[in-house]
Amino acid sequence: MSSICIATTHERAIGAAMRQSEDGAGGWGDLRFWLNDPDCDAVFVLDDAPAGFVTRAPRERRALVVTEPPDFRAYPKKFLAQFGTVLAPFEFDAGAPLIKTQTALNWWYGLAPEGGGPALTLHDLRALRPAEKEPVLSVVCSGKRGLAKHRARLAFLDFLQARMGERLRVFGRGFEPVADKAQAIAPHQYHLVLENNDLGSFWTEKLADAFLGWSLPFFSGGPNVAADFPAGALVPIDIASPDEALRRILNAMESGQYEKRLPLIEAARARVLEEHNLFALLSRHAADLPPGRLDAPEHIQQAFGQGWLAGLRLRVRRNFYARKK
Repeated sequence: MSSICIATTHERAIGAAMRQSEDGAGGWGDLRFWLNDPDCDAVFVLDDAPAGFVTRAPRERRALVVTEPPDFRAYPKKFLAQFGTVLAPFEFDAGAPLIKTQTALNWWYGLAPEGGGPALTLHDLRALRPAEKEPVLSVVCSGKRGLAKHRARLAFLDFLQARMGERLRVFGRGFEPVADKAQAIAPHQYHLVLENNDLGSFWTEKLADAFLGWSLPFFSGGPNVAADFPAGALVPIDIASPDEALRRILNAMESGQYEKRLPLIEAARARVLEEHNLFALLSRHAADLPPGRLDAPEHIQQAFGQGWLAGLRLRVRRNFYARKK
């Protein structure tokens, strides 16, 4: 069995993502994924390498996986030069062959079930059937205001709340809190997905969770999402045109589109589980990596580091982009 390393500073998130693997421990087909292991055959670095990370995988067998929009991270060229491939949901000068793709962010649905039971595994989610659902629109949103899209989506929620009343339920920090996103999605036929940008192929767990919970998503995010799911499995909306977005939402709800599109939701859900899963995504790209192995371990330099100075630089960068917009 070939071994692949997922190298990242997001150890807790990737530890939670292990439930997406076939055995719950990093197995997918004939590959085994390990977290921050220096002795694997290939390395996928998620956003940034951990401090002091070394590997015997040559540059051609290293890939960077970008999961944040450029407003949050602008990679130094010296860091990018360490990779033979870059996977990202938007175009940028990567200094290496760039594969434009969604990058399989960790699902939150079923991560902390009611009653304190274990997180739902891949097998649990495959077997999950739709619950009894109300013809109501739900959304999970934070009060973040750092990006232009953060502010736009909060303004859009204010607009919807003033017009939809009890047909809309808003969950999340600063609204109605939930321990698990299943509590916000499972009881409702419709779910509003508001990404923090509108770039290329960028969609996140917000959309994956809606499908996992058997809801019809109204989606505001990357326009290339249509390439990843069956036509009609989601309803795209433009929150910069709130009246038209509201019209699309109400038309779909009042004409019972949830029931009519349930087979499409099921097909999209299968794609989340089997194709847009982190381990499925990385396995496909691992198959294209050329063979090779270094005689001696090589140190992967960090892009940003984890100290107080790196944190200050990141905050300055975010504030700069927020002022620009």
